[in-house]
Amino acid sequence: KEQVKQLETKLHLETSLRTLQNKVHSADLDAIMLEAKEDVKRLLACERVTIYAKDPIKPEIFSKVLDGENVKEIRVPMDANSFAGYVSSSQQPIRLINAYDPVEWASIDVKLKFNRDWDKKSGFTTKQVLALPVMKDGRLYGVIQCLNTKDGMPFSDDHERLATEFAATLAIAFANKQKMALRTT
Repeated sequence: KEQVKQLETKLHLETSLRTLQNKVHSADLDAIMLEAKEDVKRLLACERVTIYAKDPIKPEIFSKVLDGENVKEIRVPMDANSFAGYVSSSQQPIRLINAYDPVEWASIDVKLKFNRDWDKKSGFTTKQVLALPVMKDGRLYGVIQCLNTKDGMPFSDDHERLATEFAATLAIAFANKQKMALRTT
């Protein structure tokens, strides 16, 4: 009986992922950043998701967030001063159990730092982090960052597998959107 339940859960996750992938391919960049993150939160059972795109000119990644009814852009340098910035510059995923533990950061890279400003501004406390590069053909298109599992447990291999599959979908969508933007300029 337990095995059947596990298979049903796995099937539900796979179906949700496919639905999300289809939605991303038909959406524009703003919709992906603003709306797809809600689906990713449900899929990965986490509290926050930020989808970043790489700026085509500056060494930055950016995302869009709703501030009341207004859309604001947030920008993060591609460096080791934040988790998403580190993932974009290193093009390596990170998975942290305790975002406030400098020993854990140093085990990834001695230059890695945690920018606590977002936690201070929002009143949100970052605990666990799963952040992955959004890449296609060796080229960086962005970063997906997931914060805090709903059950308080560390992000698992299954979380990372699903997020990696979604990141691959994002990379294709971002690459296609860049090609279309170049054609229209």
